[in-house]
Amino acid sequence: MKIWVVDDDPAICSMLKILLSTKGHQVETYADPTATPITQSPATACSRSHPCADVMLVDYFMPNMNGLEFLKLLEERGCGAAQGNKAIITAYGTSELCQELDQLGVKYFKKPFRFPEIVKWLDGCASRIAADRDLPHAS
Repeated sequence: MKIWVVDDDPAICSMLKILLSTKGHQVETYADPTATPITQSPATACSRSHPCADVMLVDYFMPNMNGLEFLKLLEERGCGAAQGNKAIITAYGTSELCQELDQLGVKYFKKPFRFPEIVKWLDGCASRIAADRDLPHAS
């Protein structure tokens, strides 16, 4: 799977890139959500058939916009990642934030997270991608 890790902590980005790459995933990291291709160019296409990423792991507190604002912007721009394949990672999750993430179908991982939990979630992401590709989509 193609995975975006968006976190302003270089250690988190590096660790996740190494660990997820060893599992066979293609991992791109961004220290700032405004540095991603879809935020750099509003014309960037991100469709269901050719998503920018299959999975997104996004820190909540980052420069220029928080992780939730970033994920909402992606939705506005037609993000093609399967529903349920986006996650927020933060040490400061409030019950209000968790409730909003749940309503949006965004997974929440509390820092410090456990890598096996992410791997288990990624298995579910792969299943959602396979199911999504089997569905007919409007052109």
